[in-house]
Amino acid sequence: MDDQKIIDSVNSVRDAASFIAFLEVLRVSWEDAVLAEKGASSNPYASMYGWENTNIGSFLDAAIAGGTDNRVGLESAEKGEAIAWRQAAEIILLGKTYE
Repeated sequence: MDDQKIIDSVNSVRDAASFIAFLEVLRVSWEDAVLAEKGASSNPYASMYGWENTNIGSFLDAAIAGGTDNRVGLESAEKGEAIAWRQAAEIILLGKTYE
């Protein structure tokens, strides 16, 4: 999957359903990279088909650092925007416990 599809998907997020659709595009990208890496390993000094962070810990660390460094959503939010951020957090948290 090319990065443009991921960019298009993130730019289309408007609600919980489109956020979940974005997560699906990201998941497919991850799976494609893992399969490709198993078939022919990339350069050990390069990212895995665009994935710099190849485990959940480094992925979350990078998300936190990138969001903080880029000031993503750190301004005061209106009530509707605050609810959207809460929904996004709840959806991601489901990845830990949902069976």
